[in-house]
Amino acid sequence: MRTRITGFVLALAILTLPFPTRAATPAEVIKPFLSDSTIAVVHADLTNIDLAELEKQGVEALQANAMIPEQQRPEAIAKLHEAAGVARKWLKAMNDAGGREIYILFDMNQLMMNGPVMIVPFTGGANTRAISGLLHSGDAAGLTGAEPAAAPPGNAMRRPQMLSAEVGNTVVHAGKPWIDRIKTATPVDNPALVKAFESAGDAPITVAIAPGEAVRKQLETAVPALPAEMGGAPITDVSRGIAWASIRAGSGPDKSTTIIIEAISPDAAQKLEDIANTGLDLVLQQQTAMLAMPALKDLIPALRPEAKDQRLTVTLDKRLTSTLIGQGVFGMRMAQQQSTRVQSATHIRQITMAIHLHSASNGGALPATMEDLKTQLGPNFATLMINPDAPNQKPGYIYVKPVEAKINLIKNTGQRLLVYEAFDKWPGQVNVGFADGHVEMIGDQARFDKLLKEAQPPLP
Repeated sequence: MRTRITGFVLALAILTLPFPTRAATPAEVIKPFLSDSTIAVVHADLTNIDLAELEKQGVEALQANAMIPEQQRPEAIAKLHEAAGVARKWLKAMNDAGGREIYILFDMNQLMMNGPVMIVPFTGGANTRAISGLLHSGDAAGLTGAEPAAAPPGNAMRRPQMLSAEVGNTVVHAGKPWIDRIKTATPVDNPALVKAFESAGDAPITVAIAPGEAVRKQLETAVPALPAEMGGAPITDVSRGIAWASIRAGSGPDKSTTIIIEAISPDAAQKLEDIANTGLDLVLQQQTAMLAMPALKDLIPALRPEAKDQRLTVTLDKRLTSTLIGQGVFGMRMAQQQSTRVQSATHIRQITMAIHLHSASNGGALPATMEDLKTQLGPNFATLMINPDAPNQKPGYIYVKPVEAKINLIKNTGQRLLVYEAFDKWPGQVNVGFADGHVEMIGDQARFDKLLKEAQPPLP
């Protein structure tokens, strides 16, 4: 589990626009950053986040997950505690620096390259350098307010084009192209998002969902219809049927959660209710999901919405809210783990491609070691040599030089191991790159051992 919040600072851009102060409403704060590619915005009160409850529910979710081998649970729980400890320090440091709230904006164009946009409003006296450092790394750079250090080679969350920009009375963390666009773009009015925030009211965490026109069109192009098992209705029943949606989490003395979906008409609301219930029924039928998250059995019935006029509403009490949080923490952990596995596979794919490029430039001769790939990998060499799923493992990858003198002499390239993730003890799954360029995640240790035995032993 990664303990970083985002990538490290590579540059700081100062923008001068008349943006609202911290006293502004959520809709006013995020208005300058909206476009027709905006999907949703999350607002969190950083002075009112119950990390102890998040940690407790996350641990319970890990303990109940039948998909995690019992012998691996202590390590998974230890990593969760470690991440919670880092988060506590991060929250304290952010509050000390003057960051009392954060907005996380999901923009379709930004997500494709760099993930969500983070926006922290501030008032006079705030330590904006510390806020920038915390948004980038969450390490000592942000905690002390010092200039953030350069990312170490191969850091899993390093994003070369990420910036922290002081935009009016906010510090914004986003990709460089997105920051550049904000300099000249005219904000797009999104009255639906305003209504969503108004419906959410005041709570530790609120979410406003009101996809822009570009997002709705993209969804309709990519997925013209719902899956057959969900009835096969046109996707427009969802993309055009929803006006906006909101979530209010942890509000009131009972710490309840309210989910509201506003449809464009009563008929659209009824269609959305049917789609939601069909989807929840399908989840209940997924054995893998139920084994991984057994609490879903109690949670899903409570998540069934009921349409009244144009609105669907779901309310969860404190117990069910805690269950939802626990499943969310576990889900984020699994998604984060999967993300680093995919990143590692990408590293291996680029390394194997570089081996082919090296051979093409050297009469078919194979590189003696991965050091010979510096020309092919260029400035990314150091980054690609470190496994983002195990950044402390040195080396990150092992190159198995084939016995054959030239790459075109290798037979059955689809089964000839070239590169694999280094490990001290069998980790359960290993990404492996083959001579034909494809990458596989292998979970069968016997198969991996056979592939390794058939290949040249790794060079020292």
